[in-house]
Amino acid sequence: MSIDIPMFLDGEFKQVKFFEPEGIALREEVDFFKLGRHKVYPYPHPETITLPRYLKGLKRVTNKGTVLPDEYYELTMELCRLGLASKEPLLVRECKISPYDFAIAYIIRERERILKETNFGSQKGCVMVVVSGKKEGKPKKYVFSMASESQALGEGTGIPAALGAVLVWQGKYKAEGVLPPEAGIDPVDFLDLVKKLLGMEKLGETDYPLVIESIDESGRRERLSA
Repeated sequence: MSIDIPMFLDGEFKQVKFFEPEGIALREEVDFFKLGRHKVYPYPHPETITLPRYLKGLKRVTNKGTVLPDEYYELTMELCRLGLASKEPLLVRECKISPYDFAIAYIIRERERILKETNFGSQKGCVMVVVSGKKEGKPKKYVFSMASESQALGEGTGIPAALGAVLVWQGKYKAEGVLPPEAGIDPVDFLDLVKKLLGMEKLGETDYPLVIESIDESGRRERLSA
């Protein structure tokens, strides 16, 4: 929250600040598969830099996120807004105290209280990728969601990484060096592997972690199957 956040907006790389107008403008509420509606905020991550580099023609690439429960993230945000992310020591009753160290200790102390008061239960998480543009001249959007109700982002990080390792083993990743997935993985190969190993025919089942939806110009949502 205290550092510049890279975003790709209107075909250009830009640095936005979390608490300033350009960062505030990127906040939005999102309906997450299995988790419900939550507000998300601009968050620094490599995709906003790497995707435009390897996928030509993109006009906008943003990364947004939050930490659940919402009350926990709101507390963290408020402490940062008050300047408690600073590491410059303050003199308090003859003792030098870093606002940053205090903020971390305070958040850790409050975490259990917030989890209890919100009856949050087990760890939850959802990774969502939204691709929008035009198809045959009409607005079209695809939404890929991978949710977990017990392992935070366990499925959202572990499953794609494992599938990527399988593609490397199969010799389908041709690029050399340390590169992002989009630099060398064919998305069709990836989705074919998802279908084979995870069983995309289960997409309609509520306990399945992966859902792919299409949204047309009227807002009508359709869940895709194999």
